[in-house]
Amino acid sequence: MNRRTVALLVLAALTALSGCAGFLGADSTETPTTNATAGSETPVHDLPLNSSTVLDANSAALTDAGSFTYHQNATVRLTGNESGIVNYKNVTGPTNLTTDRIFTHERIALQPRRDTYVDGNGTMYQRLWSSQDTAYRVKGGATANATPYLEPPLRGHLSGLNFSAAGTSSVDGVTVDTYTVTDLSQVDRQTHDTKVFPAQNLGSISVTVAIDRRGIVRSFDYHATGTNANGDALSYHLSLGYTDVGSTTVAEPEWLSEARNATE
Repeated sequence: MNRRTVALLVLAALTALSGCAGFLGADSTETPTTNATAGSETPVHDLPLNSSTVLDANSAALTDAGSFTYHQNATVRLTGNESGIVNYKNVTGPTNLTTDRIFTHERIALQPRRDTYVDGNGTMYQRLWSSQDTAYRVKGGATANATPYLEPPLRGHLSGLNFSAAGTSSVDGVTVDTYTVTDLSQVDRQTHDTKVFPAQNLGSISVTVAIDRRGIVRSFDYHATGTNANGDALSYHLSLGYTDVGSTTVAEPEWLSEARNATE
């Protein structure tokens, strides 16, 4: 199977990660709750980690903070292929829930670069650009929907993993509790699912998640190798996390006037 075909097959898996589908729309009607506080001296979660509990606490704490910058990098490679990456998706999303502003930067393999700005008045401005061309889109009546960042789709990545506690450290100046998975004996292949390849086809895995005392997943780092349904040997790396929690401001893009002029 050629490299481009493999890239197309794994594109759906990467696109399912936050930052693209579901960026605009109605806000979630469910408000998760957590008892975590910034000054807590004990970990928010007990072992074994529960994926729903972890993600609900993350969403609630970020909502309470009011602003954050979301970071995601996902890469899939053909194992043993020195030519490198088969597919990738990189997302940076400064988000301010108080002003209803989001400014997302997306880089996805086989697609133009995409910058999307939603202002506080319900208008979305989008720039799609490459070395050959630049196009703009403007859409009124848009709702800044931060759900893909508040609730990153990590349930499959977290489910079916028997994490071990690995002590505390600091991320972005905040104390975090670190949990790890280092080998396949910690994987329940019946419930673990990352979409890139079936859990039954995993060859190796290494996962580290760092959660602060409010319940925010400050960093998540996932490495795995395996084969997809077509027998292609792949390596998969996903990292995501949050910075500038409670202090992120979202400024207008420098190309905003160009977008307005191009679409009038």
